[in-house]
This record gives sequence, C-alpha cells and structure tokens, in this order.
Amino acid sequence: ELDPFIPQGLAHVVASRAPASQHGVEHGLWRIRTELHDRVNQIFPRDEAALLRGILYGDRDLGKEWQGRFRRAGLLHIIAVSGSNITIVVVLVMAALLGIGFSRRAAFAVFSGVLVLFVIFVQPSASVIRASSMGWLLGLAPLVGRLPSPSRLLLVAAVIFVAWKPWALFYDAGFALSFLAMAGLLTWSVYFSRRFEKAIPWTFWREVVSATLGASLMTAPYLAWAFGQVSVFGVFGSILVVPIIPWVMGLGTLAILFPWITAVVLPAQGF
Repeated sequence: ELDPFIPQGLAHVVASRAPASQHGVEHGLWRIRTELHDRVNQIFPRDEAALLRGILYGDRDLGKEWQGRFRRAGLLHIIAVSGSNITIVVVLVMAALLGIGFSRRAAFAVFSGVLVLFVIFVQPSASVIRASSMGWLLGLAPLVGRLPSPSRLLLVAAVIFVAWKPWALFYDAGFALSFLAMAGLLTWSVYFSRRFEKAIPWTFWREVVSATLGASLMTAPYLAWAFGQVSVFGVFGSILVVPIIPWVMGLGTLAILFPWITAVVLPAQGF
C-alpha cells in the first residue's frame, strides 16, 4: 500500500501497462501502436528505438540501465509525451483543416475527435491530460470569444484530471511534475527571460535557458522527495537536448514512414 507521506516517496511506483482486454477503437489504436513498435525496432538498435518511441508517443521501454542514466542526468522527462507533442497535433491538424476549407467551428469539431484519439493512442497520463486539456481549451477560446489565460487553463486542466483521478493529488508523480513544470514555465521562466535579456541577446537560447531554469526550479523539491535525487547537470543537459528534440521527432517520423531512404534514417540515428 502506498503512503504519500513516507520518506521513500514514489520512487518505487511502476507505470501501468496496457489493459489486458481492449475493444473497438482502443483495440485498433493499440494495434497501430504495436505495428509502430515493431517498425521502429526494425529500423533502429534497441535502445535508440526505445528512446524514439518514448519521445514520439511516450512508450516507456528503455532498459533499467538506460532509465537510470537518463534519471541521473535529469533527462528522463524527454521520454514522455508532453506539451510539445500536443502542440504539434493542435497546430498541424487545425492548420490542415482550415487550409482545405473547413470553417473554424467544423475544424474544431474534427480536431477534438483527433485529439481524443491521440490521447487514447499515447495513453492518458497526467502530462497528456494536462497538455491536451489546455490545447483543447486554446482551440475553443476563439469560438466563444474569449482570450485564453494560460494560468487559468492550467487550473482547469488540473481540475479535469483530479475529477477523473482524485487520488492523483497524493499518488501520481507524473501529475505533480507535469503541473509543477508548467507552473514554472508560466512564472519563473518569464522572470528569467527578462533578467537574461542583456546577458543572452539571442531570443531562442534565452527562451530555452529560461524555460529550463523555470521548470527545474519548480520541480526540484518534488523530485528530491519522490525519487531521492536531483540532478544539477539536468539543467545544463536540458539546455543542450531540448533544441534537438524537434529534429528527433521530425526525422524519426520520416524514418518510420520511409525506412528505405538512407538519407533520412542516418540523420535520425545521429540525432
């Protein structure tokens, strides 16, 4: 039995796997996921394949040794579906639907269905529900004539998730880390960005550094309790790794779609 107040925290919690019995849409999506799993394994070596699956759709199949290395380096967060994955879905789907002539209302309806399927496909963890709820509300705001407030959207997303899984407040480390990181992005990253305006004149790198520091500052105390360790090097590692993630996602997806094109597969392996 788990006790959220013991010193060991949630260090020994194991993520749940797929349910034993699935039907209908969920079963179909799981078959697609399995086929993707097999295809990625055919293209890349085992550890690289597991890393790519984790980045693309949150598959946690890295070996214990590599999970330990990523955790000690403070980079375990890159192998989880996050706001960046949902943002790509939101932007691409909405842009495609509006581009082929859908009205904004019709595009939003179709987008909502696609988002639900994506959430089922990647499995509804705390970070996925948080990001998808905020993405859906961002798409809804123009239709109802409201200007979206990120902090309010984060609060609404938290309420939605807790209503679905009330015990997440005590027992779900993913819930705490996802919302703490987002809160850090909305508060401390803005502060750091202003402070570093003269020290780091390049906008892109200033935003990367500020976002990494903001998220790390908010999540460090919880990580120290839940997992018994905090990696200072994770801040520097994230600054270097985060800009590479879009390349991993883009080239990795192309490599899965066109595995016979060496010019696509080799750069994906490199990144």
